[in-house]
Amino acid sequence: MPSDGSSDRDEGATHTMTTRRPRSPREEKNREGEPDAGSLGEELAENRRLLLLPEIAAHYQVLRAQIENTVDVEVVSAVALDAAQAEQLRQALDKRLKRRVRMQNRVDPTLLGGAVIRAGDLVIDGSLKGRLERLATELAR
Repeated sequence: MPSDGSSDRDEGATHTMTTRRPRSPREEKNREGEPDAGSLGEELAENRRLLLLPEIAAHYQVLRAQIENTVDVEVVSAVALDAAQAEQLRQALDKRLKRRVRMQNRVDPTLLGGAVIRAGDLVIDGSLKGRLERLATELAR
């Protein structure tokens, strides 16, 4: 027995506690009981699922947009939109989609005129090229 009054057994217990296996990321919790921020990446790596990370990120973006009530919209126009046109279109889309719109603009001169708007599964084709294609289809019937 050591001279400080503790037993050899206590020293062994202390040693055992310091050499126990590290906790897995799933077991690690912060003060609020939530998993550590890095645990998802560690868990994916541990289970050899890192290739799923882009798909997980895409699902996260969809859920985040739902919570924030936002939608990403791509506007492809035949000519570049000026700031006033872009803002007017964004406001109209806000009302139509009943969400806050984050708009990306792109120019495609092959549209001939007008624009194509893509918001998730919704596609609004107001381009001259699209109208001509629809007219050609109708005439072919």
